[in-house]
Amino acid sequence: MRFDFDMHDRLVEEIFRITDNYADLSRKIGAHTNVVKNWVNQPIMPSAWYLARLYRQGVDILYVLVGERTR
Repeated sequence: MRFDFDMHDRLVEEIFRITDNYADLSRKIGAHTNVVKNWVNQPIMPSAWYLARLYRQGVDILYVLVGERTR
């Protein structure tokens, strides 16, 4: 399966839309700060568990996954 770089770019866009503080976001979702930094700096995606926690912090998961904004 080929990695979807567009999906990764949308994830990074959403992370920066809701915060510029990795440590704060990491604390809120129960992840180590390096985990969030890796999502931003490397072509990797969070698990479904973390996506759900990101959603609760305001990340538009529909947009991240399929490129359509939630209305």
